[in-house]
Amino acid sequence: MKRFTVKKHVIPALLIAAIAATALFLAFSQESKRHISFLGDSITTYEGYSDSADYNSTLADNLTYYRAGSLDLDDTWWYQVVKGLRGKLCVNNSCSASRVTDTKPGLRSGVEGASQLHNKNEQKPDIIIIYMGTNDIANGVPLEDFADAYKDMLDVIEGEYPKAEVYCCTLLPESRTAGKDDVLAGYNEIIRTQTTEHNYGIIDFYSELTEWNYMTHTNEDGALRVHPTAEGMEMLSRIALSSIEK
Repeated sequence: MKRFTVKKHVIPALLIAAIAATALFLAFSQESKRHISFLGDSITTYEGYSDSADYNSTLADNLTYYRAGSLDLDDTWWYQVVKGLRGKLCVNNSCSASRVTDTKPGLRSGVEGASQLHNKNEQKPDIIIIYMGTNDIANGVPLEDFADAYKDMLDVIEGEYPKAEVYCCTLLPESRTAGKDDVLAGYNEIIRTQTTEHNYGIIDFYSELTEWNYMTHTNEDGALRVHPTAEGMEMLSRIALSSIEK
């Protein structure tokens, strides 16, 4: 039987080629990850992310609800979506108490935040996910004002990030919407209508999460039941991922 030998000088060359190919593959994989941005309220906040100027200088003034010690980052719905899509966070522009409308003095509106979904390196998002509106309902913003502001918000996104895939989330019941079923339904219909008119995708939490119960799936903050628990977060991420991956 004839034996085949590999010359000694060939082995280092093969190793160098293999290492170079691996590095190139890893660099390409990292570069090819989709950049994902979020626009939201306290439900999508996390200290060190949604208030970090390292992502976008305008985030520094954002208020946060979630932080290490209250909920693990891995348990937040938005981070689970980033991981589930094998993407990379571009910007999480979410702020506690913020509204789509400009009716909260001192806090940026959704319309204003819509132009700040790129990072400090001017990287624009490939995917944008919007989950806002519950603070507008809770503070009695009229349907027509919400509709106008939601349209303006999507118009800004359409102008600033024309190549992005955009998904809008409908709103879930919480303690402040109790007894306001018709108003909540009206808000969600506005979100669906504006999403369709802009040819964007819908993440319909309200219709899909029939098992949602804010008394068991949100934290108890005094009389408020607004912010999802880890279990509630998993429910949100599950619906969001299934909607985006359709």
